[in-house]
Amino acid sequence: MPNPIRHLPSFPRLTAAVALGALTMFVFGFVVFFLDVVTMRPDTPELNSDAIIVLTGGSNRVETGFDLMAHDRAQAMLVTGVHPDVTLPQLLAHWNAGSAADRTRLAAHCCIFLEHKAETTEDNAAEALGWVNRNGGAQGMSIRLVTSDYHMPRAMLLFRRAMPEATLEAWPVASPERTGYAFIRQVFIEYCKTFVMWLK
Repeated sequence: MPNPIRHLPSFPRLTAAVALGALTMFVFGFVVFFLDVVTMRPDTPELNSDAIIVLTGGSNRVETGFDLMAHDRAQAMLVTGVHPDVTLPQLLAHWNAGSAADRTRLAAHCCIFLEHKAETTEDNAAEALGWVNRNGGAQGMSIRLVTSDYHMPRAMLLFRRAMPEATLEAWPVASPERTGYAFIRQVFIEYCKTFVMWLK
């Protein structure tokens, strides 16, 4: 009678099979993540929101927030992660798409706020939550989140955890270059960071 134990995979083979399976799933996940990034578009672009939250750190993020405010797409805007020495007029001076009249109007806007403490995406979410709570709370609030396309999945994950009562809408800023090694590397780094957040 054959011994069934002899037909069981050895521990090294089993370990290798599990590792290969995990690696395959990780690579497949990256492909899905990459395709999601390069095809990402703004959620419900036709709708206005109560507030806009802009995460600094990438090209055209702040400028996109100014564009939205210039078109009266929200009542208030928070720019989080701004350098402590930077002021609103200085940011507006780099807004090439804005007219002089738009810059003047936004410089005098009652409800554009700069947050200077955040250094990470987790900090962004925490500081934004504090700002939201000081302005009526997240319950029922619609928030347009503005950040780079490659950064959006992790940002949305962290913000949804921080303020589940809010309605969050993504407004991804397309990367200037969506091909080439540098972009793929950037997306892969973001995928790894997002993967770690998923596991937490």
